[in-house]
Amino acid sequence: MKNEYHGWLDKAEEDSIACDALMKSERVPYSVVCFHAQQMAEKYLKAYLTFLNVEFRKTHDLVMLLDEYCIPANAELTKIRNYTIILCDYSINTRYPGNFYLLGITEAKEAIDAANCIKEIILKQIG
Repeated sequence: MKNEYHGWLDKAEEDSIACDALMKSERVPYSVVCFHAQQMAEKYLKAYLTFLNVEFRKTHDLVMLLDEYCIPANAELTKIRNYTIILCDYSINTRYPGNFYLLGITEAKEAIDAANCIKEIILKQIG
């Protein structure tokens, strides 16, 4: 299982590349940027858990992943909780019409920043 974390890191980096490319688009799909930022963070958290050989249930809930799995393994990760809160709603609400609010450049930049902070901290933990 430990070697599998590289696959999570690779997929997370694809989401990061997608965010960067989309932000350079002529017509930026901000909700899609926010979705990929959330996905990036989710995959970094799952890479960390896989690195530690911690089994986790299938979920897109970043706060749950952090609170139930990451923090018990490493209390230092409490410092990324606010970032997971920023990103948590973007896994579902950005993909479907209905209870969806319009997202703009402010939210997209905030989402990318939050995901990058999670990335940086997780990569330091993995070494």
